[in-house]
Amino acid sequence: MSDTPEVNAIDHGSKEDCFDIMRDLARKLERQRDRLAEALRDVCEMAKWQYDEDADENNTSPDDMTAHINGLIVKKICAALAELEKGKL
Repeated sequence: MSDTPEVNAIDHGSKEDCFDIMRDLARKLERQRDRLAEALRDVCEMAKWQYDEDADENNTSPDDMTAHINGLIVKKICAALAELEKGKL
């Protein structure tokens, strides 16, 4: 027996109840995914105010540390958004 109402309902409900619960959970997950993507895009836009497009993780002494760090942030976020769009996250 689980502590979550969804799992308890699945354990004790009809097939229709189970499908409804699974559909609701899928919608909730999709909304959370959309909010995550929106937050990532917002952070990326902020980092783009000043960033180095050619930032290299191995460069420990860049000329402009802020632009360097923002460049790394932009790269990581773009990669995460690409995976998110492909359904891998």
